[in-house]
Amino acid sequence: MLPGVHDFVKRLAMIVILQRQVRVDLRVTQWANQFGKVPVVAWFLGEVPVDQYTGWLCVALRQLALASTAVLARLAVPRRHGDYSCLDSLGHRPGTGNEVRTESPVSNLLSLLKLAPTQDDGSTIDFMRTSMTAADANAERSARARLSLDGLSIGDGFGQRFFIPWTVESATSANLPEAPWHYTDDTEMAMAIVQVLERYGEIEQNALAQTFANRYLAEPGRGYGAGAHELLRQIADGADWRLVSRELFGGQGSFGNGGAMRVGPLGAWFADDVKATIENALRSSEITHAHIEGQAGAIAVALAAGWAWRWNQSDRSERPEQMLEWIAELLPESEVAASVAQVSDIPLDAWAFDVAREFGCGDQVSAQDTVAYCLWMSAAHLTDYCGAMWTAARVGGDVDTTCAIIGSIVAMSVGNDTIPAEWQRHRESLNW
Repeated sequence: MLPGVHDFVKRLAMIVILQRQVRVDLRVTQWANQFGKVPVVAWFLGEVPVDQYTGWLCVALRQLALASTAVLARLAVPRRHGDYSCLDSLGHRPGTGNEVRTESPVSNLLSLLKLAPTQDDGSTIDFMRTSMTAADANAERSARARLSLDGLSIGDGFGQRFFIPWTVESATSANLPEAPWHYTDDTEMAMAIVQVLERYGEIEQNALAQTFANRYLAEPGRGYGAGAHELLRQIADGADWRLVSRELFGGQGSFGNGGAMRVGPLGAWFADDVKATIENALRSSEITHAHIEGQAGAIAVALAAGWAWRWNQSDRSERPEQMLEWIAELLPESEVAASVAQVSDIPLDAWAFDVAREFGCGDQVSAQDTVAYCLWMSAAHLTDYCGAMWTAARVGGDVDTTCAIIGSIVAMSVGNDTIPAEWQRHRESLNW
């Protein structure tokens, strides 16, 4: 065996061991843009310490798994929202006239949104406003956010186990994946959002950026993507997040699914205020995702979490399909908005594998090929948390993230009591 190949095999064996011992999640942000570039090559050549950057080799491993899913999906059914391999560096197809701005301050993006009137958000579910004191309101909001966080983190840990081959082969409802279910960066960043909301009552961007960086430095092996490693290290070193976020991926900013994966608890916090949901979802995503697609994905998931809570509080009087239609109307013009509008036409009793083939299930780790599928799955399983998790895990793709997003939404419609106690015990304790 050639020395270089032998060294690669040894590193491959080492990462399999680490997966069992050190809570390494197999994730990569926008692998299509990042795979093969300097950080990954540097890891292969031994120029990056193993104990700090095991995630770089995970990039290569996970790309192999996700690529097979992507190829099968394209061979089966062309997606309604299009093939993203033909998008240019700005995230749109040349010659279509659908140019999308990649750098939009929150104030400018809000002007693009079809915001609902204060007293009527376009759905028939009331906001159920009360005359509670500010302290009472924040206590209730915190309880909602932590409920969504439970759904997110349990889903995250559950889904993460399905990157291990023997879990896929052996796991059933009677034989749960082996505990503990270690959570990933999805949960880490969601916890940062909850911490900032509980301290400030809204998203204070500088505080959130620093909290993201602090939590990253404490546990960098939680499976952060390549772009997140780069950005969070720079923020920790004192860089302005406004600049480094926009410089990612050749200056286009990230359109990954990271803004969406962590935002469910924010949507739960602001479930009684749609305008605040949109504004704060944008603020939370802008720190790491300067591209409008990444921001639109965050808005969509936050709105879904709030809708699910209101649906449950209003005797479930609305059709679940209306959640998708309503969200699509509130999103800024984007691929994400188009795919959410299109997936709203898919019957909720359709086969989830068909929906994933058509709209993606995170195999490209982008907001465009993750969010519509997750919202459809949530609508189809609004009363069945465990069913949603098992279905998402069997479909595949970016499983920890799809389970996290779906879990953060469905938890709001079913309540904590319907998440089995055994599942809650299997997830590792949250490190606040």
